[in-house]
Amino acid sequence: MSHYFKDDPSLKSQEKEIEFKINDHVFTLISDRGVFSSKALDTGSQYFIETLLTQDLTGSGLDLGCGIGTISVVLKTFKPNLNLTLSDINERAVRLSQKNLNKYGFNDAKVVVSNLFEKLKQSFDFIYFNPPIRAGKKVIYDGFVQAYQNLVPNGRLYIVMRRDLGAESAIKELKKSFHKVEVISKNKGYWVVVSQKTFLKPT
Repeated sequence: MSHYFKDDPSLKSQEKEIEFKINDHVFTLISDRGVFSSKALDTGSQYFIETLLTQDLTGSGLDLGCGIGTISVVLKTFKPNLNLTLSDINERAVRLSQKNLNKYGFNDAKVVVSNLFEKLKQSFDFIYFNPPIRAGKKVIYDGFVQAYQNLVPNGRLYIVMRRDLGAESAIKELKKSFHKVEVISKNKGYWVVVSQKTFLKPT
């Protein structure tokens, strides 16, 4: 069985278009088998995007586990000055992300095949991550720790998780690394959590 959080080149390609609306703007993206939410925009991602659009995002951002690039395409549409990098362990997802970014003219965004931060050599102002629940806690929590290590001072990690699929446990884990962890939005069981890498001045 193929999983979207793994690279499976043996899975036959069957590209299709998916359509969705965010803030009255209609998007049409290219999707395929073997990637996350391949047939439609999932509820968690839509809610995550809508919440991210309310945030004061500036500078460099990382779409960790980008899938087909949905979140980044929408963010660049409404916040074109963002300097975005997209990464995923799934090579097919990365190829689709590049196609979707090119389709919307976002040629300045960088797309990388990477297992978490393995191939990423820079620090970011913010990171957004829709954790792959089926990959297990170890993968997700490793992502949290590595995100902390790859954020600039005062940088922020945004995640979305369902409460019944581990959001409360994730918050406890985030507090082991991050200095400030806050639930900024809740909707239909989904929680959007922001964790900030702040530093206290010595007294």
